[in-house]
Formats: sequence, structure tokens, C-alpha cells
Amino acid sequence: MLSRTLRLGRINSPGLARVLDVVRGSSGGIVVAEWTPGRSLREMAETTPSPIGAARAVRSLASAAEAAHRTGGALSIDHPDRVRISINGDAVLAFPATLAEADSTSDVRGLGAMLYALITARWPLAEPSAGPVGGLLPAGRDAAGRPIEVRVIRPEVPFDISAVATRALQSESGIRTAATVQHILDQASVVNDKTEMIPALRLGHRDPGMSGHALTDPEAIEAEKKKSTRMLAALTALGVFTVIVLILLGVWVASFLSGSSSDTPLSEQNFGLTTEATAPTTTSAAPVVATAPVKASRVTVFSPQGTPDQPATAKNVIDGNPATEWSTDSYFQPFPSLKNGVGLMLTLENAATLKNVSITSDSPGTVVEIRSAPSADTTLDQTKEIGSATLKNGVTEIPVTADSANQYVLVWITELGTQSGQNQTSISDISFTAAR
Repeated sequence: MLSRTLRLGRINSPGLARVLDVVRGSSGGIVVAEWTPGRSLREMAETTPSPIGAARAVRSLASAAEAAHRTGGALSIDHPDRVRISINGDAVLAFPATLAEADSTSDVRGLGAMLYALITARWPLAEPSAGPVGGLLPAGRDAAGRPIEVRVIRPEVPFDISAVATRALQSESGIRTAATVQHILDQASVVNDKTEMIPALRLGHRDPGMSGHALTDPEAIEAEKKKSTRMLAALTALGVFTVIVLILLGVWVASFLSGSSSDTPLSEQNFGLTTEATAPTTTSAAPVVATAPVKASRVTVFSPQGTPDQPATAKNVIDGNPATEWSTDSYFQPFPSLKNGVGLMLTLENAATLKNVSITSDSPGTVVEIRSAPSADTTLDQTKEIGSATLKNGVTEIPVTADSANQYVLVWITELGTQSGQNQTSISDISFTAAR
């Protein structure tokens, strides 16, 4: 254990206290590490920190773990008392000691536990019947025996942060490396970072570092603009005229060299600039199918991989009021990074053979699939795709090809739109048209 801990001295990371020395003795050993000014994990968790702040803190610890794993080592992130929050807001392994059984898998689990504890003030690695661990009560469990999802305890937590905190605890979740945890938390934290913008140089303003003179007379500036516009228009017209002359000249030269001549007036000769008229083709018109609108009586959020997105406002898509809407959560990473999609399950008043679905949205770029479902409570595998489209701003008409009458329709979002730099989609209205 002391030998493995000594290797941590080569790692320079804000998420790991610097190991100064390892002292061996007849009955054990002592790890001497640099002190981390700040507060304990329990003290910080009791202040109910913001989810973004918690993500930013734990990403430093994830970075240190990833550095240790690259060298074949591990941190042993196993107890809340060993982690402190520094004055810079970083989660730091302040009391380093690499246990014999520690590996990269246990470190990933520990990262999820630290993030979970920092947000909820509960320790997820303890059994519910156990006492407090490091001053933190054990986390509650759901019906499957797993720690209750973070968003259930604090609904304001973004999905990505909640997912990485919960799924890092599960070995089969797909989050297997500290690098993955760090990447997701980086994405979640960057939304709160400020970007420094270079100030724009206004017309009429002179940069001290630039040579020459700036225009300061408004009349002179306006005259210069008009002159440039006229010059551009003249050059464009001259270019078009030159191209036409060259084409006509080329046709005339080719005709002259071939030795052919024609008494046909010039205005009636074919210079290859137009196509010969062709006889119109006759096509048989497709039969017109009579259609009628179909109303939906019920709607629920369909989210097989996590808690439903904004379930209280789902009814807004069928209330007939374009001013109300339903929105997905804001995701720091696009689908299917942590979630394969999210959708709305609609129940029609009567079973119908759908011909068209109309979606009103202000989230252009959103990709949706229209799927028929055997019931409102079903799995995605049991649904069948009958149409798809990329939404535009406003109303998007989506033709569908349903084989038979159906009462349950899933609007499944596979790619979110982008709003304010985040992946999110809003829908204000969904309506259906079916064959009579």
C-alpha cells in the first residue's frame, strides 16, 4: 500500500494533495501530504451547493484519478472523510493512500459517490441500515435496490450531472473510466464559464496600434459606402456582359470553322442557350384520400432511460394554445451520450389510420420519429416507425404511412435542437390527420 501511494507523488493535479513522503515502520506506515486549506466534503454538502459548482469541483478529482490510471495506479476514492473542498472549489483527495484492492473501477465508483454526496448530503455506498459515514447519512434506495436518482432528491439538477452521479455507481452503466466522468463534468461546467470577447473596432475609431487615418466625417463615410456599392454593381454587370459575349463568339467561331452557313435569321438560330421543347408526358394522378383531423385525449412523457423531462407541462402540446409549450431538459451532451432519446406518448380519442402529423416548434434542427405503439405503457422496441422529419422553426408537416388504425402514437426525439448553447427542444402543439 505504501509503495503504491508513493507513486502518487509523481502526479501534479489540483484534485490530489501532493505526497511529500512515505515513512515505513515496524507496525505500519505514515503518508505525509501537503495540507489542503478548505472545508470537508460533509461541511460543503450541508450548504447545498449548486449542481454546476459540484460538477466543477468533482471534475478536478476525476482529472487526478485519470492521471493515476494512465500510469497504472489508483487513488482509492472510498470514503468522504478523505476528500476536502479546497478554497479554489476543487474536490481534493486530501488524505492519499492507495489500498491494495483499489483499481480504476473502484475509483470511478468513488467519483460518482463523491458527486452524489456533495449534491444530496447522502452517502450512496453505505447500506440503508448502516449508520452515518463521515457524518453523512446513507442514501435511500429505489425498488431495484439502487441509490435513489439525484434528480428525484433535487429536481433542479441537470440530467447529465444526475446521470453521471448515479450511473458511475453502477458497473454495468457504461461509465467505466475516470476520463469519461471528467469529460461529462467538463461539458456540464462549461455552461457557467464566461467567454472574454475582443471589443469590436467601430467605424471612425482609430486603434492606437494601427497606422493610417480613420474616417471621422459621417458624410465622407456615407459617400464612401455609396461609391463602393456603385463600383460593385458596375463590375458585376460588366462581368455578366463579358461572359455572354464570349459564349456567342465561341458559337460563331465553331460554326464558321465547320464550314456551315445558314440563311436563317440570327434571331431564329439556336445558339445552345435554350432547350428544345419536348412533348409533355402524361402521368396518372394519384387517388385523393379524404382525411379528417383526429384529437389526442392524453399525453405523457416517454423516457425509458431516466426520469421524465418536465412531465407537468406535457399537456400543453394538445391544449390547442400555441402560446403554451413543453420542453425537454437541457442536456450538456447530445443524444445518445447518456440517453438514447426522449419523447411524448399520445393517446388518440379513437383509433385511426394516420396520414399526417403536424408539430409546431421553435427548435429547428430537432430530429423526430413518429412511431405507432401497441399501448401507452410499452417499450421502445415494441413501437414501429411510420414517419420521420427534421423540425423547422414553426409548423412542420410530417407525412406518415400507417398500415392500420392505431390509438397510441409516440413522437420520439432522437436529436435535440440547440438553444442558448445547450441541447434542448420545445414543442408547443402536436396535431394529427387520419384517413376517413
